[in-house]
Amino acid sequence: MNNGEYWQKRFELLEQAAHQQGVQCYADIEKQYRQAQKQLEGQIAAWYQRFASNNGVTLAEAKRMLNAKELAELKWKMRSTVLGSSSLKTHLQDSISADLKP
Repeated sequence: MNNGEYWQKRFELLEQAAHQQGVQCYADIEKQYRQAQKQLEGQIAAWYQRFASNNGVTLAEAKRMLNAKELAELKWKMRSTVLGSSSLKTHLQDSISADLKP
């Protein structure tokens, strides 16, 4: 193996390792996203149930009672809570940084 072949092979191995780290990082972020989504859906379901209980209606009626504007506002509040969460941002940044370290 000559010098040029050596460096080409070495670069290909480094590129494969970096790609694998990227794939793993993506999988980790996707897993964290799914967990956050599941948690939010649980919180929304609990909120609907509490709303239904407090108003003496069924869960289906409670869902129909909310108009589109109120539902959009609730989603916006939930989204801003999640995106504004410094602990989630820190966790994601730490996870990404750890994945990118050799």
